Amino acid sequence: MMRKSTATLLACALAALPLYSCFSDRNGITVPEGGGCVVPGTVIGPDQAVVFIRNFTFFPDTVRVSAGTRVTWVNCEEPDVESHTSTSDVDDWDSGLIPPGASFSHTFDDTGTHGYHCAPHPFMIGAIIVQ
Repeated sequence: MMRKSTATLLACALAALPLYSCFSDRNGITVPEGGGCVVPGTVIGPDQAVVFIRNFTFFPDTVRVSAGTRVTWVNCEEPDVESHTSTSDVDDWDSGLIPPGASFSHTFDDTGTHGYHCAPHPFMIGAIIVQ
């Protein structure tokens, strides 16, 4: 019988399948629209979440996680697009510039809503809700 967390992860992966097209058994999720943007398999699993950066948008823009979850932002923009950041609205973290194809991770231990934005593109906003 599957554990609840395994079943939840499987359900999320299957729900994401149409959005991200395919899974690579060694490299993680490949985002074909991103020109070969690959999410490392090491950031997929329990207590982990992924936010994609594509078309000057965080996707999903709001993520609900449990305390202790590691969130990874992956920049899936085309290589010639400007870099982005994941910058806390209250100075809890700042990724620095994340160029296309690169990623940044932060672990969320404190419950509450953690708003963030892209420093060079402040219209790009998101939230991590830690329960």
